[in-house]
Amino acid sequence: MKHINILISGELQEKGFRFAAMDKAYQLNINGFVRRKRDGRIFLEAEGTEDNLEQFVEWCRKGPLGCIVYNVQVEDGTIRDYKSFDIKRR
Repeated sequence: MKHINILISGELQEKGFRFAAMDKAYQLNINGFVRRKRDGRIFLEAEGTEDNLEQFVEWCRKGPLGCIVYNVQVEDGTIRDYKSFDIKRR
C-alpha cells in the first residue's frame, strides 16, 4: 500500500474532472479523495498498490475527454487508510 498526493493544473473545472477521477479510482481500487482548490487546480490524495497508482497518475496526465492538463505534480505522502474514494468540497 502506498499514498501519493497529486496536484493538477489545467482547464479542468467545468469538464467533470473530479467525477471522472472518482470513477477511475473505483476502477483501479484506489481510495482517497479529490477536491478543487480555490485557484482552480485539482488536488487528490490516493492510496493503493504501486501499479494501480502509476496507472492512475498516467490517467491524470491526460484527464477525461474535454480536459486540458497543463501540469501534474506527484509526491509521496503518509498512509491515511482511506476506505473509499470521495469528492470533497473545498
